Amino acid sequence: YDLRFLADSQRLLVSVVDEGIQVWDATKGEKLRDLPASSIYTRTLLPDPDEQQIAYGTLSTIEVWSVQTDEHLAQLRTPIIRPRDTSLAFSPANDLFYINNDSSARGLWLADLDMVSGEVELLESGYVGDGLAFDPGGAWLLTAGDALRFWYLPERVLAAAYPHEHTS
Repeated sequence: YDLRFLADSQRLLVSVVDEGIQVWDATKGEKLRDLPASSIYTRTLLPDPDEQQIAYGTLSTIEVWSVQTDEHLAQLRTPIIRPRDTSLAFSPANDLFYINNDSSARGLWLADLDMVSGEVELLESGYVGDGLAFDPGGAWLLTAGDALRFWYLPERVLAAAYPHEHTS
C-alpha cells in the first residue's frame, strides 16, 4: 500500500498492489471511486504539485492519471521497475523525473508527459542516488547517494557533484 493525502486533507489516494488506485473521502470514511489502474507493482504513488495528476509504476511502465477526471494521461514505457529500486518525483513545473536503481536500467530519467508516445530520456546512467529533491523554483534537482549531485534543469546538465560520506 501507499497512502497520500491531497492538500485539501479530505481526499486520500490509496494504491493497492494488483488492485489499483482508490480515491477516498477521509472525513466520511467512504471510497469515492477507483481509478482504472491495473498491474500496480510499485508502492510509490505520487500526486503532482497541483494535485491534478498522479503517477505510479507497473512492471514495465509508469502510468499517469488525472485525479479529477479519471482520464489516462500517459503511459511511459520504461525499463523494468521494482518498488525498492525506483523513486518518482514531479518537479515544480510538473515534469516527471524518476530514478531506477534496477541493475538493468540504472540511472536518472526524465519522462516527457507531453508526448503521446510516452518517451523517456536518460539524463545519466549508473547509480545517482535514492532520492530526488527540487528547489521551489524548479531550476535545480538534487539527487543523493554516493555523491550529492546538483542538476541544472533548464539545460538538463549535471552542474556539480560532491562525494558524500556516510557517518555512523
